[in-house]
Amino acid sequence: IDPSRFILTPQEEIELQEMVAREESASITEHLNMLLDMLLQFQEEKDFKIVLGVLSEEFESAYQSHDFNAPLIILDGLRKILDSGRLRTSWAGPSIESFYQDISSDSKCLKPLENVWSNLNLKQMEILERIFKHLHPKSVPTLMHLLILGQPSQLEQITENTIIGLVRQDISCLESLVNNSDEKMAEKLVLVLSRQETDQAQKYLQRLARHSSTSVRRMAIKVIGQSHGNQIPLIFEFIDDPDVSVRRMILSFMSQSRNEIAENLLIQYLQNRKFSAAQDEHVMECFQTLGKCGSIQSVPFLSKTLLHQKWMAVFKKSAYREGAAKALVALKIPEARQVIETVGRSFNPGLRSIAREAGKDFFQKSRGEQ
Repeated sequence: IDPSRFILTPQEEIELQEMVAREESASITEHLNMLLDMLLQFQEEKDFKIVLGVLSEEFESAYQSHDFNAPLIILDGLRKILDSGRLRTSWAGPSIESFYQDISSDSKCLKPLENVWSNLNLKQMEILERIFKHLHPKSVPTLMHLLILGQPSQLEQITENTIIGLVRQDISCLESLVNNSDEKMAEKLVLVLSRQETDQAQKYLQRLARHSSTSVRRMAIKVIGQSHGNQIPLIFEFIDDPDVSVRRMILSFMSQSRNEIAENLLIQYLQNRKFSAAQDEHVMECFQTLGKCGSIQSVPFLSKTLLHQKWMAVFKKSAYREGAAKALVALKIPEARQVIETVGRSFNPGLRSIAREAGKDFFQKSRGEQ
């Protein structure tokens, strides 16, 4: 006999390996299905939990070796049993639900993924997406940690969608994460909360708006500002943020339209807040915003600020007067224009200069009309 006849070609080796894999897979599937069927037969709680224990071991063993098919068979099978209505005892359903909570723990389901998270193939991702549908909200903190490891875009989307769905079931699963100081984690958390429409989500966002990271604060305040309803009072709480870009974003939200709430908040703020010389630019921007969101109700305050600030220090007086003049021009109403035109004819050269600089466009038009 020629020994060379028994040497397999590369193609034959591949076909043999695939055949062995199919046999093993069929054997594992049959074994797991048998265990699942046994759950419907046992009437004793002790026996029932023994079988669940075996399934838990099979789940963990397969998962540790990154074989995700067996875990999916187990989870799908248990869900079918729960939904079938064939469980006749009061303790069976809760026992299976407890199984789902157990496999959602950090060590059982998600921790083994860390080493292969960035290298999963498309087939594995598809199976994981189906496995993730069975997870309990308690798995969210670990899923969030996986999310910041870096992964293919498809896996990132799968994980984000899973987290968003689980948070909708129980948003309290985010409590520990909101207190996490990690910037990347907090940024991901803001994105998740932006997809939630609950009061608790808003409360979490307000807490993140006080995060040590400027990027996180800016993201959180932006999400709050873009939420349904008038969120001006909520974002105005952060008007004294140490970062200029955050303050300007808040003022940008307030300047989008005429808004009585924004108008009143700014008037009270400018009247009562004590600013330093270093905050002149912020003061000016607040007045400009008042001009964009205000109404005729702002004219008395702005007129008084422009004309009657003898008590102020020189630096503060200048910032307030220039700001008030620009706000009056930005109001674009006859009552405000009348104040600017009157001050523009003042015998006080400083006031006259401020008014004419702020209203130079319509002063030029007035001269052209004469």
